[in-house]
Amino acid sequence: MPRKHQVETAFGAITIKNLKQLEILNVNLLPVKYPSKFYTEVTDVYHRTSTFVVGAVCARVEDANAEKNTNKRLYIMTLGVLSPYRGHGIGTKLLNFLIEALSSTDVKQIYLHVQVNNTEAIEFYKRHGFEIVGTETDYYKKITPADSHILQKTL
Repeated sequence: MPRKHQVETAFGAITIKNLKQLEILNVNLLPVKYPSKFYTEVTDVYHRTSTFVVGAVCARVEDANAEKNTNKRLYIMTLGVLSPYRGHGIGTKLLNFLIEALSSTDVKQIYLHVQVNNTEAIEFYKRHGFEIVGTETDYYKKITPADSHILQKTL
């Protein structure tokens, strides 16, 4: 398969001026609809071309689980790239941005949920060192299939 041409992109912070673009991006990429509160309470990074947002990642750091004796971990709530911009390494750049940001923290694990039939996302995360560590039945309430794999990577 020939490599797609290089797309010039840049990282940027989510601001009040581009928050709506993030919401539109997520509506077009993800089967789950997030409430407005989601967009004001998460740590966001987006990836854009010179004119508009083409990919974004939203994540949160969670407290350690004393019962399981784990360190703090990062939960990836959303990570997506618009279809025409896939294959250019943008998703990898977004994921690597998160991992690099964690290098100076005590976060030792990243995890996320992926719908069981989303093979493209599952393969993406596996290529980046994530493993399926479990499956949650009926995780999603308004989409089919409702089951979700839990993918995890230890740093």
